[in-house]
Amino acid sequence: MSHWLFDSIRRKVSDPGDIVEFGTNCGNTAIALAQTFPDRRIFTIEHFKGLEATRKHMPVTHRGEPIWPEGEFQCDRALTQAALAPFSNITLIDCDIHQLRSPAYYGIGRVAMAHIDVDIYEPTVASLQFLTECLWSTLGIQFDDWHGGEPQFDEHERLACQEWIEANGYQLDKLCDGLRGEVQVRR
Repeated sequence: MSHWLFDSIRRKVSDPGDIVEFGTNCGNTAIALAQTFPDRRIFTIEHFKGLEATRKHMPVTHRGEPIWPEGEFQCDRALTQAALAPFSNITLIDCDIHQLRSPAYYGIGRVAMAHIDVDIYEPTVASLQFLTECLWSTLGIQFDDWHGGEPQFDEHERLACQEWIEANGYQLDKLCDGLRGEVQVRR
């Protein structure tokens, strides 16, 4: 079964390898990844505490409230574990993204694709730093909250990606620049 979220990036990601997801939440995207890529190992990372606070500008609702308040998207660990249990190709890494060990520690091999759904700047930076430590030559990355063309989101996923690309001298091809962003990165 294919999932519409991954149709375009799947056509562009032909390299073999694992998929790493940052921000499991309740497991829906990890399940979609497992169904779309049944022949790949999916490693999904979550700490079950919800969003951390950010030091960057936070977009607000029409009522002036932050759209992503601290603690938002907190999900029940046991429910997520139960939802993921039927999928033998999913490994849940229960860890704060800022405290991850090396990819080899978790059994992550060559990586072909990543899904980043951590919304705000700081955990996006940590996600990308972890990917720097992974084995890959070409990497497809899907950002769940890219918000291309929406300046109120400039300081989050897009900024973290831009800084990461520049700091490491990677080459970037934007594949999709909408609500969700899709990029292909080459070392």
